[in-house]
Amino acid sequence: MPAYCLGHLGYAVVPWKRGKNYAAQAIMQLCPLAQNHGLSWIDIAMGIDHIASRRSAEKAGAILLRQFNAGPEAGNQEALLFRLSLYTETLL
Repeated sequence: MPAYCLGHLGYAVVPWKRGKNYAAQAIMQLCPLAQNHGLSWIDIAMGIDHIASRRSAEKAGAILLRQFNAGPEAGNQEALLFRLSLYTETLL
């Protein structure tokens, strides 16, 4: 991805629908589409203070990769990068 693109997707939930796991469900519903486009994972970036976004990414199964400075394009805010693997290994 280009340097100015911090993640594969972004999301927002209107205030009267928050707390119902809609963001996590939407992330999970995008997984098959991303796989069909050849992606092995989805990167999700958010501001460090976006607790609800962090919870949504975690509920969808994403893991925290790192904290970083988002750069001048995003106001030099501190951010978190999560990664959601689209393929899971199964042990037989």
